[in-house]
Amino acid sequence: MSRFKSHMKVGAMQQSTLLKNQIKLFLFIFGAICLLIAQLILQSRVWAAPLVDPQPSGHPNGFTTTVDSSSQLTTTWVDAVGANLPSGYILLCNTTGVFVDPVDG
Repeated sequence: MSRFKSHMKVGAMQQSTLLKNQIKLFLFIFGAICLLIAQLILQSRVWAAPLVDPQPSGHPNGFTTTVDSSSQLTTTWVDAVGANLPSGYILLCNTTGVFVDPVDG
């Protein structure tokens, strides 16, 4: 009977060692897969500066304003000309006459 018990202990120890090795192998493979996924994510990103429009080579001129009523103005101007045209215009209005320059961003 003691011989049978000793074989059972050896069998249980072998199973325990096998289980530990299987867990180690699983963790190794899982870690390797995580590293591969991280590398793929990093490689797929575009690491470039955002595109910035070039400064316009010309500016609008001939700006005029007509007061239509106490709550309405009509503005006109001649668009800029040149190789690099502005993508749009900003019109600033207020009642104080004090303006802060706008900032790109």
